[in-house]
Amino acid sequence: MKPSRYLSLVVLALALVAIPAIATAQAPTVEVARHDDLGPMLVDSEGRTLYAFSNDSDGASNCLGDCAALWPPLLLTEGEPAGGGGVAGLLGLIVRSEGGRQATYNGRPLYRYAQDVNPGDTNGQGMANSWYVVHPDAPSIAAADQEIEGDTVTISRVVVMEGSWVVIHADQGGSPGAIIGEASVAPGENLAVEVLIDTLRLTERLHAMVHRDRGDPGQFEFPGADPPLTLGGAQVTAMFAVTAAPAAVATSAATEPAPTVAATAEPTSAPATPLPATPAAPTPADTPVPATEPALAAPAATTGNLTLPAVLGLATLVVVIVAVLLRRRRS
Repeated sequence: MKPSRYLSLVVLALALVAIPAIATAQAPTVEVARHDDLGPMLVDSEGRTLYAFSNDSDGASNCLGDCAALWPPLLLTEGEPAGGGGVAGLLGLIVRSEGGRQATYNGRPLYRYAQDVNPGDTNGQGMANSWYVVHPDAPSIAAADQEIEGDTVTISRVVVMEGSWVVIHADQGGSPGAIIGEASVAPGENLAVEVLIDTLRLTERLHAMVHRDRGDPGQFEFPGADPPLTLGGAQVTAMFAVTAAPAAVATSAATEPAPTVAATAEPTSAPATPLPATPAAPTPADTPVPATEPALAAPAATTGNLTLPAVLGLATLVVVIVAVLLRRRRS
């Protein structure tokens, strides 16, 4: 076989490896950008800010007609949504009642704002107290074990897509029981949230849970309009221990039933575990320090299911095989 024919085979092999991979390459549908005032937020492939609508339900859009003209949904004509670097949440799709496949983030439909002209514009932030940029960590809550010296507890970090409540529950058999305090939090990232609590109903463990503020703003309504926030069917909550409490705290047990979401059975009314008396000289717990947010890395170049280094590796292997064949023929 002539060397020119071997060269033709090399070119053909490279084409068979590279062309399908390049054809299936998909740019990220959703990426993370950093705003000077709002911090990290989700943007589309063109860098335009993405928003969540507080009147939406998980898996359903309530922005239709004229609303959708002002707040265009993030639609995909084919395929599945892809995330760039820093997108840690779950991307999905819903089918809108008006037609079209809309991208979602952790179950919440995503939108642009028609009056955002340039990448990074956030002119829709807080519009009608219903539209907010989406933090990549929303929704989430974190709390550290702590000593209680007064009548407040401190929740390390709460990240939400809309106005919400941090609700403190006594422990009831390892599950959230009676509500002993609540505090409102703003959309986005909230650090070191202090919550006033009823110290007469403290238990050794407490549960910090996120509730949506869906009723009268600033008025906690539960049971009622402000239900627990869920993600993937599970309540967004964090359990933490009370390492020490004021000596005057009574050991009465909380008996209110734990809050539930739809399709979740009501817990039994077992009494909460009483909190033991405070030691004479308690050792203060370390103050929790919010983790430093890592720098946002650019997403790695991908070609469908094959990475670019894999494609180059296959191409190199083909060249080596052809070179060996040429050497054997000449010898």
